[in-house]
Formats: sequence, C-alpha cells, structure tokens
Amino acid sequence: MLCLEWAAAAPDGAAAPTELRARIERLTSLGVDVALVARTGIDVVEPQLGARPDVEGRLFLLLSDGAEAYVSGPAGPRLIDRRLVSVDEGEQLTRAVEAVRADLADRGLASRLVERDRWRRVVALTAPAAEGTAACRTEALAVAPGPLDDNRSPATPPLAVPGPALGTPSGTRPRAP
Repeated sequence: MLCLEWAAAAPDGAAAPTELRARIERLTSLGVDVALVARTGIDVVEPQLGARPDVEGRLFLLLSDGAEAYVSGPAGPRLIDRRLVSVDEGEQLTRAVEAVRADLADRGLASRLVERDRWRRVVALTAPAAEGTAACRTEALAVAPGPLDDNRSPATPPLAVPGPALGTPSGTRPRAP
C-alpha cells in the first residue's frame, strides 16, 4: 500500500496533475494499492486527478479530513463510506482539547486554539517571547473518536508534546491515547 497526501503530491492544486495520474494508474496496474488522503472533498480532488485504474479496488480516496472514503476504478470514484462527526463527538473533541490545554498550562506552556471546525481542533503552542522560538501546531482529529475516559488514573503516562522547546523534533506529533 502506498499512501499519498494530496497537498504534498499535487501542491499547486490549479493544474491537472497528469504525471501523478499516470503514475497512480501505472502503480495500480502493477497491483499496488494506492491511498490518496486529502483535507478537501471529492469535488476538488476528482476533477484534478481524474485517475481511472483498470480495476476497482486499487485506488482509495480518503477525503474531507477522513470523513469520506471512495474506491476508484474504470468508471470513476464510488463512495464506500461517509462518516460525519456527531454533535456529541464534536463536544467530546472540544473537551479533550480543553484538557490538553489545561495539561500544557500545568507544565508552563502557553497555548491557544487557532482553528476549529467540525472534524478538527488545532492548538498552537506558543513559546515564551524571550526564548525566540517559533510556535508549533498540533492537531486533534475527530475521525472516529471513542468515549472520553474521565477517570484517568494517576499512572496515565504524560502527554507527549512536540516542539523544539521540549527537545523533540518539530515535526513530531503526539501519539493518540
């Protein structure tokens, strides 16, 4: 399985990525399964990509921040699953982000909510101005959230927070509990 992120594979977004289409179609004809992941929906990706593998079941389009899954074949993409976040799950995600921000504050790290939509919350960690380090972002996704565990034991491992101020690579993301 080869997994591609749309924004990295087709960064300009304006021109039809004919080379990407040809390579995906070639890989699928050789029996390689390809998954294309994108924050955007089918209405943006499909007209630009337009890939038509020889058989259905080799190209998967995981779109709209993971809310929609398509399989593509000679006839084009076919929706196989759509998962929208319920109001309750959105509230659970908000509570989880608030808990993360409280934990960060307890550790002396300032943070702020910089993006909020139905599927994700983005928290920016802000470094003290005196240190002169850049803020880093960590994303909380609500693709398939489970129930919140409000009864965490004191033995629960501490949150892994990315960022140069904590001595970890800036591209590191915290592991999901």
